[in-house]
Amino acid sequence: MSKSNYRKRNPKSKNDYIEELILMKYGEYTKEPILESDGGYEVITVDNTVKQLNIPSGANITGDIAVGSATIMCEGGTGILVRFKENGTNPNENEGHFLQSGDILEVGREQLESIKFTTAQAGITSTLQIQYYFSLELDLNN
Repeated sequence: MSKSNYRKRNPKSKNDYIEELILMKYGEYTKEPILESDGGYEVITVDNTVKQLNIPSGANITGDIAVGSATIMCEGGTGILVRFKENGTNPNENEGHFLQSGDILEVGREQLESIKFTTAQAGITSTLQIQYYFSLELDLNN
């Protein structure tokens, strides 16, 4: 996956939207970071309670612009630090996919609201560093 921005796209342009779809089909798509002032960066401390993402809804996230994905990096000690499930059910210390320190997780639009995290080791806290990205949406009826 390429994280390079090719050029700014206009979500109201059918050609830009089609180009984006073609790039996505072949695993290449732009990731335009949402500004921190619009809630585009989040730090979550993961402990023994289940945590969810706080999806940005700042003033600049309206109309044809939506939150499309997030990159999540796990930080902390050693071993399995965080468990997560993307299906909306709660993970626990023994169930769910795991993250270790330094692991990076890419989360798409479909999982942003349903993914949940918890600690994988009793009494251990870790940190998730999260960057949210814009997604272009096109209303073909306008």
